[in-house]
Amino acid sequence: MEDPNVVAKRLTATAKDVVDQARVIAKDTIADLDNFTAAKLVDSYMKMVDLALTGGLQATKDVLGVDAPSAPQDQDAAEGRRLVADAMESISRRMLRQTSKVAQDTADKLDKNPNSPTIWVQAMVQLADIALLGGTELAETALIGPAPFEKNAINSDRYTVGGTGRRTLRIRAPGLIRPGTVDAIPASHLKFYVPIDDKTGKEAPGGVLEPGETQFYVAAHPAGMISGMYVGAVEVLDDTGAVVQTVAVEVPL
Repeated sequence: MEDPNVVAKRLTATAKDVVDQARVIAKDTIADLDNFTAAKLVDSYMKMVDLALTGGLQATKDVLGVDAPSAPQDQDAAEGRRLVADAMESISRRMLRQTSKVAQDTADKLDKNPNSPTIWVQAMVQLADIALLGGTELAETALIGPAPFEKNAINSDRYTVGGTGRRTLRIRAPGLIRPGTVDAIPASHLKFYVPIDDKTGKEAPGGVLEPGETQFYVAAHPAGMISGMYVGAVEVLDDTGAVVQTVAVEVPL
């Protein structure tokens, strides 16, 4: 776990930056009160909304350690955090575009009819919708982890099987699932591989092991899956279709 003091320093720097930017927005807002309009009020408000969203996102990155250098053994975890943060940033940018559109429309309407409470009500409802839906999506993104945003397949450990002839590997029902759930990794997301060396392997189409091949691993594409450890079993069938061995497997998505 990262030193809390290091995390605190990152958060402090972000907070100071947010306060400095807010101070600039406030000074600009009151600089010309004689010519203050509803449009300027809304514009200042939306700048604060923008600042709140971007500042909050940066604080999330500070806690996750996304922008901090990682030790070699932490690179996989750091990449996972970075994928989540990138997805959250995309959601936040979309929210900013939506709130900016609401601000512009509200400003135009208020300059034409500054005394209409309906305009404010409509704007507040729209902003509440954006905040609610976007906030829910941000929370879901943080909770499900990096798996849905991974672009590459993730490999299991390597497993050794017996036998010398031609054998076939098969995922035993109900499949590879997270403990406590019933949702298995789809068969279309799974492939069997035979190791070539310590780092590479070749696909075993149909899960077929040729004579002399004694190891395999499972490659799972994580698209659309919730992060977690998926466990299950692989059955080894001989050339008659009989199950001659069952191997417990795990795939960390």
